[in-house]
Amino acid sequence: MWFRTDSFSQATQVNWRVDYQAYSSRSEIIPNGQIVASAAYPADLGNTFTIESPRGTGSVTQAGDARAITIHNNVETRFSCGISQKNDAGYAPICALPIFNGFDDVFVPVEKVLLMFATDEVNTGTVILKAYSPAVLVDLTGVTTRTVNYSIDKKWSWGGAPWAHAVAGGEDLVPLLIESSATLEKLRSNTMLERTQPALAAL
Repeated sequence: MWFRTDSFSQATQVNWRVDYQAYSSRSEIIPNGQIVASAAYPADLGNTFTIESPRGTGSVTQAGDARAITIHNNVETRFSCGISQKNDAGYAPICALPIFNGFDDVFVPVEKVLLMFATDEVNTGTVILKAYSPAVLVDLTGVTTRTVNYSIDKKWSWGGAPWAHAVAGGEDLVPLLIESSATLEKLRSNTMLERTQPALAAL
Protein backbone atom coordinates (compact mmCIF):
# COMPACT_ATOMS: atom_id res chain seq x y z
CA MET A 1 0.00 0.00 0.00
CA TRP A 2 1.24 3.45 -0.75
CA PHE A 3 0.79 7.15 -1.24
CA ARG A 4 0.43 8.38 -4.80
CA THR A 5 0.65 11.60 -6.77
CA ASP A 6 0.30 12.60 -10.40
CA SER A 7 1.74 16.07 -9.74
CA PHE A 8 5.41 16.04 -10.63
CA SER A 9 7.79 18.08 -12.75
CA GLN A 10 11.53 18.44 -13.38
CA ALA A 11 12.06 18.87 -9.64
CA THR A 12 9.55 17.27 -7.27
CA GLN A 13 9.66 17.36 -3.49
CA VAL A 14 8.06 14.40 -1.70
CA ASN A 15 6.95 15.07 1.88
CA TRP A 16 4.98 13.14 4.46
CA ARG A 17 4.00 13.55 8.10
CA VAL A 18 4.82 11.38 11.09
CA ASP A 19 1.15 11.25 12.10
CA TYR A 20 -0.39 7.80 12.54
CA GLN A 21 -3.66 6.01 13.08
CA ALA A 22 -4.18 2.39 14.11
CA TYR A 23 -7.00 0.67 12.23
CA SER A 24 -9.00 -2.54 11.98
CA SER A 25 -10.52 -3.78 8.73
CA ARG A 26 -12.62 -6.62 7.35
CA SER A 27 -10.87 -6.30 3.95
CA GLU A 28 -8.92 -9.33 2.75
CA ILE A 29 -5.19 -8.90 2.22
CA ILE A 30 -4.95 -9.98 -1.41
CA PRO A 31 -2.83 -8.69 -4.32
CA ASN A 32 -4.39 -5.52 -5.76
CA GLY A 33 -7.14 -5.61 -3.15
CA GLN A 34 -7.94 -2.38 -1.34
CA ILE A 35 -7.80 -2.12 2.44
CA VAL A 36 -10.70 -0.10 3.86
CA ALA A 37 -10.63 0.67 7.57
CA SER A 38 -13.66 -0.40 9.62
CA ALA A 39 -12.48 1.66 12.58
CA ALA A 40 -9.44 3.91 13.03
CA TYR A 41 -8.01 5.82 15.98
CA PRO A 42 -5.14 8.30 16.41
CA ALA A 43 -2.11 6.44 17.76
CA ASP A 44 1.42 7.40 18.69
CA LEU A 45 4.48 5.24 19.26
CA GLY A 46 4.07 3.51 22.60
CA ASN A 47 0.27 3.16 22.19
CA THR A 48 -1.84 0.00 21.98
CA PHE A 49 -5.12 -0.17 20.05
CA THR A 50 -7.31 -2.93 21.49
CA ILE A 51 -10.11 -4.27 19.27
CA GLU A 52 -13.07 -4.75 21.60
CA SER A 53 -16.07 -5.50 19.36
CA PRO A 54 -16.93 -7.53 16.22
CA ARG A 55 -17.31 -4.17 14.43
CA GLY A 56 -13.59 -3.56 14.89
CA THR A 57 -14.06 -0.68 17.31
CA GLY A 58 -12.06 -0.38 20.51
CA SER A 59 -9.81 1.94 22.46
CA VAL A 60 -6.24 3.23 22.50
CA THR A 61 -4.11 3.22 25.64
CA GLN A 62 -0.58 4.26 26.51
CA ALA A 63 0.93 0.79 26.69
CA GLY A 64 3.35 -1.35 24.70
CA ASP A 65 6.76 -0.99 23.08
CA ALA A 66 7.85 2.65 23.12
CA ARG A 67 9.11 2.37 19.51
CA ALA A 68 5.98 0.76 18.14
CA ILE A 69 2.23 0.90 17.71
CA THR A 70 0.65 -2.31 19.02
CA ILE A 71 -2.74 -3.72 17.97
CA HIS A 72 -4.40 -6.37 20.15
CA ASN A 73 -7.49 -8.37 19.15
CA ASN A 74 -9.73 -9.02 22.15
CA VAL A 75 -12.65 -10.59 20.22
CA GLU A 76 -13.14 -13.86 18.33
CA THR A 77 -13.54 -12.11 14.97
CA ARG A 78 -10.54 -12.21 12.66
CA PHE A 79 -9.51 -8.83 11.23
CA SER A 80 -6.91 -7.23 9.05
CA CYS A 81 -5.14 -4.42 10.86
CA GLY A 82 -2.28 -1.98 10.53
CA ILE A 83 -1.27 1.64 10.72
CA SER A 84 -2.20 4.54 8.47
CA GLN A 85 -0.13 7.65 7.86
CA LYS A 86 -1.42 11.14 7.12
CA ASN A 87 -0.95 12.77 3.73
CA ASP A 88 -2.58 15.74 2.02
CA ALA A 89 -5.74 13.73 1.26
CA GLY A 90 -6.15 12.31 4.77
CA TYR A 91 -4.97 9.02 6.25
CA ALA A 92 -3.92 6.10 4.06
CA PRO A 93 -3.01 2.56 5.20
CA ILE A 94 0.71 1.87 4.79
CA CYS A 95 0.69 -1.77 5.91
CA ALA A 96 -1.72 -4.59 6.76
CA LEU A 97 -1.47 -7.89 8.62
CA PRO A 98 -4.08 -10.44 9.75
CA ILE A 99 -4.83 -10.52 13.48
CA PHE A 100 -6.56 -13.30 15.40
CA ASN A 101 -8.27 -13.43 18.79
CA GLY A 102 -5.83 -12.95 21.65
CA PHE A 103 -2.88 -11.97 19.46
CA ASP A 104 -0.84 -8.78 19.13
CA ASP A 105 0.52 -7.24 15.92
CA VAL A 106 3.36 -4.81 16.62
CA PHE A 107 4.22 -2.16 14.01
CA VAL A 108 7.53 -0.29 14.11
CA PRO A 109 7.65 2.37 11.36
CA VAL A 110 10.98 2.35 9.52
CA GLU A 111 12.48 5.40 7.84
CA LYS A 112 12.55 4.04 4.32
CA VAL A 113 10.64 5.05 1.19
CA LEU A 114 10.23 3.31 -2.16
CA LEU A 115 9.79 5.55 -5.21
CA MET A 116 8.43 4.19 -8.49
CA PHE A 117 6.23 5.15 -11.44
CA ALA A 118 3.02 3.34 -12.41
CA THR A 119 1.22 3.80 -15.72
CA ASP A 120 -2.13 2.61 -14.32
CA GLU A 121 -3.99 4.54 -11.63
CA VAL A 122 -3.76 2.79 -8.27
CA ASN A 123 -5.85 3.82 -5.27
CA THR A 124 -4.20 4.44 -1.91
CA GLY A 125 -4.64 1.48 0.40
CA THR A 126 -4.16 -1.01 -2.45
CA VAL A 127 -2.08 -4.09 -1.63
CA ILE A 128 1.01 -3.94 -3.86
CA LEU A 129 3.39 -6.92 -3.75
CA LYS A 130 5.51 -6.39 -6.88
CA ALA A 131 7.26 -3.33 -8.31
CA TYR A 132 5.45 -1.99 -11.39
CA SER A 133 8.63 -0.52 -12.85
CA PRO A 134 12.29 0.07 -11.93
CA ALA A 135 12.25 1.75 -8.51
CA VAL A 136 14.58 3.03 -5.81
CA LEU A 137 14.51 2.25 -2.08
CA VAL A 138 15.79 5.19 -0.02
CA ASP A 139 16.89 4.97 3.62
CA LEU A 140 16.19 8.20 5.55
CA THR A 141 17.46 6.99 8.92
CA GLY A 142 19.00 9.90 10.80
CA VAL A 143 18.34 12.52 8.09
CA THR A 144 15.42 14.61 6.86
CA THR A 145 16.19 14.82 3.12
CA ARG A 146 17.74 12.81 0.30
CA THR A 147 18.10 13.68 -3.40
CA VAL A 148 17.60 11.17 -6.21
CA ASN A 149 17.31 11.63 -9.97
CA TYR A 150 15.35 9.84 -12.67
CA SER A 151 15.66 9.61 -16.44
CA ILE A 152 13.85 7.25 -18.79
CA ASP A 153 17.15 5.86 -20.09
CA LYS A 154 19.25 5.67 -16.91
CA LYS A 155 16.32 5.12 -14.53
CA TRP A 156 17.04 6.08 -10.89
CA SER A 157 20.40 7.48 -9.78
CA TRP A 158 21.77 8.83 -6.50
CA GLY A 159 25.53 8.95 -6.94
CA GLY A 160 26.11 5.40 -5.73
CA ALA A 161 25.68 6.28 -2.05
CA PRO A 162 24.93 3.35 0.32
CA TRP A 163 21.64 4.87 1.54
CA ALA A 164 19.72 3.74 -1.57
CA HIS A 165 19.55 0.79 -3.90
CA ALA A 166 17.82 -0.04 -7.15
CA VAL A 167 14.72 -2.25 -7.27
CA ALA A 168 13.98 -4.08 -10.51
CA GLY A 169 10.57 -4.00 -12.16
CA GLY A 170 8.59 -7.04 -10.98
CA GLU A 171 10.73 -7.48 -7.86
CA ASP A 172 9.01 -8.67 -4.67
CA LEU A 173 8.44 -5.63 -2.41
CA VAL A 174 7.49 -7.46 0.78
CA PRO A 175 11.02 -8.28 2.03
CA LEU A 176 12.14 -4.74 1.12
CA LEU A 177 9.41 -2.85 2.95
CA ILE A 178 8.43 -5.19 5.79
CA GLU A 179 11.10 -6.22 8.27
CA SER A 180 10.43 -9.39 10.27
CA SER A 181 10.35 -9.62 14.05
CA ALA A 182 13.77 -11.32 13.97
CA THR A 183 15.21 -8.35 12.07
CA LEU A 184 13.68 -5.90 14.52
CA GLU A 185 14.99 -7.89 17.48
CA LYS A 186 18.47 -7.70 15.97
CA LEU A 187 18.07 -3.94 15.59
CA ARG A 188 16.96 -3.68 19.21
CA SER A 189 20.01 -5.68 20.35
CA ASN A 190 22.32 -3.51 18.27
CA THR A 191 20.74 -0.38 19.72
CA MET A 192 21.33 -1.63 23.26
CA LEU A 193 24.93 -2.42 22.34
CA GLU A 194 25.31 1.07 20.92
CA ARG A 195 24.17 2.60 24.19
CA THR A 196 26.94 0.79 26.05
CA GLN A 197 29.55 1.39 23.36
CA PRO A 198 29.14 4.98 22.10
CA ALA A 199 31.96 4.54 19.58
CA LEU A 200 29.77 2.34 17.39
CA ALA A 201 28.20 3.90 14.32
CA ALA A 202 24.57 4.95 14.62
CA LEU A 203 21.99 2.64 13.09
